[in-house]
Amino acid sequence: MLNDLILIVKGMAENLINAEVNTPPEFKINMPQKWGGFEAKIIDFSMYVPYRFFIMNIIRAIAWYFFIKRLLRRMPTIIY
Repeated sequence: MLNDLILIVKGMAENLINAEVNTPPEFKINMPQKWGGFEAKIIDFSMYVPYRFFIMNIIRAIAWYFFIKRLLRRMPTIIY
C-alpha cells in the first residue's frame, strides 16, 4: 500500500513537471450587423502564454497544500 501511494505521488509530480502548455483561452463575441458584424476578442491572453505553465503549477501546489493540510487535520476523525 505504501508503494502504491509513493507511485501515485511520483505520478502527480511528473504530471506537474511535464504539463503541456496549451493554447490560451479565447473569449470572442460576434458583433451585430449594425456595428460591423465582425468577431471581436474581448480578452487577450497572448501575454499570459509564456507564464501560464508556472502560474498553473503555483495554483496547483497551493491547492494541494491546503487539501493535504486539511486532510491531515481531519485524519483522526476519518479513521475512527
